[in-house]
Amino acid sequence: MKVKQLDTKLQIFASLIAFAILGSIVSALTAIDPGPIKPLSSAAIILLGTVCVYGAASQRTSPRESFIGLTVIFLVGATSEILGLLTGFPFGRYIYTTQWIPTVPIFENHNFPLLLPFAWTMVVGASALLANQIFGPKKAVLASTLTALIATLIDFVMEPVMVKSLNYWEWLSPTHAFSAPIQNAIGWFIVSFLASLPLTNTLYIAKNVDNEWSSAGMRILAPYLTLMMAIGILSNPPLEMHQLALLMALCCMLLIGAAKSKSTK
Repeated sequence: MKVKQLDTKLQIFASLIAFAILGSIVSALTAIDPGPIKPLSSAAIILLGTVCVYGAASQRTSPRESFIGLTVIFLVGATSEILGLLTGFPFGRYIYTTQWIPTVPIFENHNFPLLLPFAWTMVVGASALLANQIFGPKKAVLASTLTALIATLIDFVMEPVMVKSLNYWEWLSPTHAFSAPIQNAIGWFIVSFLASLPLTNTLYIAKNVDNEWSSAGMRILAPYLTLMMAIGILSNPPLEMHQLALLMALCCMLLIGAAKSKSTK
């Protein structure tokens, strides 16, 4: 994927986020049901975000290596979720509702959102790109450690929105102030670390150090978290202040970082 094509896709991604935020505002003010527009926009955002991660990683390495690395994240994320639904390991006990369209029934009548593995790929893949932007060439293990920290923090602040505002899943295990069990954060870190190892290894040994792709991680994560923040504010009831404050702080840091990275090119 060429640099200009990647930049265009990132701009479209940001436009989809803006459209979703505007739609959320209109729906909140008018009580109009968005109907199929809501799940379609959600699917478009996650799928295009995944495509952008692939495009940015391909700029650093090669299409083949990027595809392999992201496929590992996709498969590890999907496997860990199925294992979690059936056993409660590694995230804790939870169930998915039918709100995250489309969903399919799997073992023991559990719901499984088809977009879930793509969401894992987008978040963990973008976190790997962001880790590379922060530290530059380092060992893959260190890169995956930072990737796992970023991805875990992102999930941490998104949990209240996904659980309370969007009702995508319900926790059966006891939860903390951010609407998830402590075990979930530990599970996210471990799974993100293992899943990202092949991708970070190829990113950090690559000879191409062109900065054109480097801000893609921030340009994906910052708008997405901004959408989560908007949904949290507009939901009824809105998220609690400590939940919104941390989400807003992370959004601001990523937005400022993305703006600075783009301005230096």
